[in-house]
Amino acid sequence: MVQGHTASCIPVPDRCKRDVSTFVLLGSLALAGCQSGIQQTEQLCASTRVTAASYADCLRVNYATLTSGAPSDSDLGALYLAAAEYEAAQVAAGRTDDRMAMLELARFRTDVIASMEQKRRDQDFQTFVKALQSNGNATGQSGRSSSNSYSSTHY
Repeated sequence: MVQGHTASCIPVPDRCKRDVSTFVLLGSLALAGCQSGIQQTEQLCASTRVTAASYADCLRVNYATLTSGAPSDSDLGALYLAAAEYEAAQVAAGRTDDRMAMLELARFRTDVIASMEQKRRDQDFQTFVKALQSNGNATGQSGRSSSNSYSSTHY
């Protein structure tokens, strides 16, 4: 860095401006690396999966973690807890046993929650790509306008 210049004054080489795919790849890796609150809580509560009631209790105790992660995932954590509590109530009422309740909860996690998480990750990725494109367009326009103003002041 040149003394007296800030990072925003350093010219960006054209090869970096063109290489948006690198930024997209990095962004997608960052988005993919985020572990949802549901995944974290499932790991915390793995040992309690013996009964639906103990698993629902563990989810409830770890509600802050369950609803953490991406802002759009907090409602999924609440939905997952509701499903676990429903299954625990079914066992308590004698309508099913713990094995079937845990199977139904796993099915719910796979069929409903996982597909919703995937849709949200896809939306987050699309938002990221649009932001990159907007940033690239803004940078390109500001670069053109400054070169236009430069050329018009010297004629």
